[in-house]
Amino acid sequence: PDLAMFFLNWKITLAALILVPIFLIPARFVGQRIGSLTKEGYNLNSEMNMVMQERFQVGGAMLVKLMGRPEAEATSFETKAGRVRDIGIAQATYARIFFVSLTLTASLATAIVYGVGGVAAVHGALTVGTVVALTSYLTRLYQPLTQLSNLNLDVMTALVSFEHLEQALE
Repeated sequence: PDLAMFFLNWKITLAALILVPIFLIPARFVGQRIGSLTKEGYNLNSEMNMVMQERFQVGGAMLVKLMGRPEAEATSFETKAGRVRDIGIAQATYARIFFVSLTLTASLATAIVYGVGGVAAVHGALTVGTVVALTSYLTRLYQPLTQLSNLNLDVMTALVSFEHLEQALE
């Protein structure tokens, strides 16, 4: 689509494509951040599962009671559970902000094409059909970029999952 856009109007195409790097930068940052949060969440879930198996079964619970530390164990578990909750909220927030930023960038590019192209159409430098074609091509360009960026987040999460699984098998 971008080659056809250059043939239709190279100036408007350049103006719209200037936003592509801005489109891709959040993908890298958010992917790394979500990956680190996922790793921390998996580690905390592992610790919590271990604590539940060791201390909250009959033998472990009796030992905790005999040692006189049930409040400390409960507080430790609540702290970890709260952090897991916070990680889930942070992951959802990052994913939503990422999606909104990608949509905003694509919308800004479309607005640029409509704005610059509309002014050019009013002055007779372009036809309305060319402006519509440019926006259609732009949509066809940004849609796969959005999908690839979302795939990047999924791959980062999957890599963290595989790393965690590998550690568990060792």
